[in-house]
Amino acid sequence: MLKKFLKRNNSEMIFNLAYLFFLFTTLAIDVYLFYIVYLLSIFLSYKLHLSEEIKKVSIAVPIIFYLIKYISALLNNMQVWKHLSLGYFDIFMDMRSTVRQIKCQYLESINENTINVVENKVCPIFDGYGPLFHLIKLNITNINITTNLISFFCYSLILYLAYKIIGYTKYLPIASALIVSPPVNLLLNQMNIDAIIFIVGVFVLYKNNINYYIRLLIFSVLIFLKVHPAGVLLGFFVYFYKKRDKTLMIYSTIPILLYVFFILVNPESVISQQRPTGPHNAFGLLSTGQYLWISFFNRAIGYRVVLIICFFILTIFLLLVFNNKFSTNFKIEGTFFNYGILFWLLLNFLYANYDYRLILLVFFLIYNLPNLNNFIIWFSLIYIYLSPFVVDINESIFNFLGFFKTILFLSTFYFLLSIMKELLSEIKFFR
Repeated sequence: MLKKFLKRNNSEMIFNLAYLFFLFTTLAIDVYLFYIVYLLSIFLSYKLHLSEEIKKVSIAVPIIFYLIKYISALLNNMQVWKHLSLGYFDIFMDMRSTVRQIKCQYLESINENTINVVENKVCPIFDGYGPLFHLIKLNITNINITTNLISFFCYSLILYLAYKIIGYTKYLPIASALIVSPPVNLLLNQMNIDAIIFIVGVFVLYKNNINYYIRLLIFSVLIFLKVHPAGVLLGFFVYFYKKRDKTLMIYSTIPILLYVFFILVNPESVISQQRPTGPHNAFGLLSTGQYLWISFFNRAIGYRVVLIICFFILTIFLLLVFNNKFSTNFKIEGTFFNYGILFWLLLNFLYANYDYRLILLVFFLIYNLPNLNNFIIWFSLIYIYLSPFVVDINESIFNFLGFFKTILFLSTFYFLLSIMKELLSEIKFFR
């Protein structure tokens, strides 16, 4: 029996090592070749009923991938970093700018009438985050070390959260494919402050033992850093409406009303940023409207055409979703997590965002993998793996991928609206 046990374990170890060697050999050639091979290997493992065999090794793939990426950043190895970075070559660019800006805010608080400089950059580095962010003033002595430490914790916590949510189940290989996907790679590449917001937000939504009032307080703070977590508070409002808890319904709306009031009183405190429009690295109804306006209307008439396109698409989708003839049952559980992250996702799907915010879709899928059919899972994986895609390709291929990704986005948007309708149907008012 011992010989059989050792033989089985030796065979398993040899298979795992061979699989990893082959997979990361493709990564050494090209990151997109790695993505294609990894997806195909997972697809075949399920078709051939080998998912159990690659379950253990699939845990290692994202860990090794991001470890290589992080070490290349620490060593400032631009060759490796560029190879893994989907065309975005600056190391932790957004987080470095964020840390510089926090140092700027400290310097400006003690040197009000002087020109302040951080790492040869004149302050302010940028504007556009929420009002609470501009109150953070720290005398950061080493920008590089601070950026690397924050990035390390973000790398580690995203991996921890994803594996904690999925557990050691048959869906682990698919979850691993989602974790190593381009949107997560892009987020950890840029290290936008959104990474911290997503980690805190997903953790607070997932942990059932956190008091509702504490959760509301945390998200009330987050929306004053960046406004997009307001979608979670809308989800809370609907969830507590279902539970008939009027007190928590009121507390869910107060932070949003306060934020709107703050903007009205201090409009200069929130400076609008240019939204992404390219199909290669952006998603959202507004982004799609801009893409269709540019591609099919050649910017004719004016920007109001974009708003008409968005309104038309949203109206058609809502009419279809709430028409029983087109209703689909996805069997998504009406949990606190699903209400929060779904409305968070839908708010982001309404306007224009960079693809790294699709990490919300990644966590939504990981949480609900047992309740989704294979078509939805693989359809979503294809969309996610095209977000973003490279631009230095043949123009015809670029246009095809842009149009194909737009179709995938609209289909995913309809899928999420259908789930929203399913959750709302649990509430008597919406039946």
